[in-house]
Amino acid sequence: MSRGRGLAPAATAIAGLAAVFALTAPGTATAQERLEANDFVIDALATPVLASGRITGLGGAYTALAEGIDGAGWNPAAYAARALWELDQWEWELTGSVVFPGSFTEQDFFLNGQDEGFGIDDIFFLGVGGRLQFGDIGFGAQIESQFYTLTPEAELPATARFANIRVGGGYALLDGQVTVGLGARAVNMAISAGGEDLVNFTGVGAEVGGLLRLADQPFRVGASLRTPVSSTVVEDPMGGGVPSEVQGFVLPREVYLPWEVQAGFAFQIGPRPLNRRFVRKKDVEAGLERTMQRRRCERERAQVLRELEAAGEPAPELSCPGLRRRARDPAWRRAERERMRVEQEALDEAVERAEADVDALWEELYEALPRRYFLVSVDAILQGPTEDGVGIDAFLAQERRTRGDGWSFGFRLGVEGEPWPDRMKLRAGTYVEPARYEGVRPRTHGTFGVDFRVIEIFGIDIRASFLVDGARDYFSWGVGVGSWH
Repeated sequence: MSRGRGLAPAATAIAGLAAVFALTAPGTATAQERLEANDFVIDALATPVLASGRITGLGGAYTALAEGIDGAGWNPAAYAARALWELDQWEWELTGSVVFPGSFTEQDFFLNGQDEGFGIDDIFFLGVGGRLQFGDIGFGAQIESQFYTLTPEAELPATARFANIRVGGGYALLDGQVTVGLGARAVNMAISAGGEDLVNFTGVGAEVGGLLRLADQPFRVGASLRTPVSSTVVEDPMGGGVPSEVQGFVLPREVYLPWEVQAGFAFQIGPRPLNRRFVRKKDVEAGLERTMQRRRCERERAQVLRELEAAGEPAPELSCPGLRRRARDPAWRRAERERMRVEQEALDEAVERAEADVDALWEELYEALPRRYFLVSVDAILQGPTEDGVGIDAFLAQERRTRGDGWSFGFRLGVEGEPWPDRMKLRAGTYVEPARYEGVRPRTHGTFGVDFRVIEIFGIDIRASFLVDGARDYFSWGVGVGSWH
């Protein structure tokens, strides 16, 4: 694929960005002030991209793509953004991913620029999610968790768990050309050492996002906003001058996740469409039901006229539907109930056959779409400051190393294509990881991902995904599973 015409400009762009942003020299470690009061805040923001195979393979540039439940953390519009293959009124989705950062290299997960004195082991990321879509409305839930063991020098080993739980919904307007989403994220972080909790933080924030994808156009635009999440640990950080401690660890005043704003743009070339209107299938059952009701009304109208003629009464104006007079003959009514039962059974069979025929036709139309495409996606992300912030690693080392004292900015770029039609998808990307620590430079990552269609189970094609993400003092890999489309 790298020798194709489409990839050459993207490869040049990635190489150029890497050259521009490859500020890879770590900062110089210096002696740090010890934490002696509860007047600091843990800046809990994780700066590497930890996500599903497709998102990580694209370098995290997913705000404008926003497809599937995995995209809800990038843009809540993903709750209601239909993909090309989502043709039915009802659609559902389940996904899962596991990522293992730091499996093959010494780890600087927190980008702290410290050459030694802090390690991180046994780290992995787990993500699962599910989504339901009905017409223009979609809703879903997602859980993303990070687990790791931290070993600061001359301190107790600690374990940490960080969980993001997202629940939300979205609505599609103009046949899916504009989608908006709103969600809530509950964040839990627990750090323990020596069998005791040092921090157990739970907070809730809001997320909102929007997506523009005009029908038959090769581009998308997306944006999202996440509000801050915080939780108080020590109510009175200066109480009596004696700091609150657990196992010798001075506790923070607060744990804080700052606000984040993301904006993205995606562009696709090739014969495969990027955007299509959601066209609702004609209601087959309603049409057949109307025909049957008309037939029943006409039968009863004829019976009413016969009864009036037999009684020598004048026949009023009678019409269907909305027949104003009912048949009275008990024998006819018993026979009519039996006719209606037989008709209903026949109707149910006819509806089932007709809907199957319509579904097969729509599936054929989707399968006939060309597979070749080349997608480019870019993201920019702005993250807010954390006042009096220190990192998780600095807290465990009990050092006052400033983290998040100002805004931080990140850039992401990804490309994707399908060189082996209906069998394999490839993607690659790069992103600039923001440096939250004072005196530490941003870090440029390179990412790669691949999906394979591997097996069919109960009529569903299953894909297996693989991803890697590498940078200075950082390497992660992961696997995932989901539906192939």
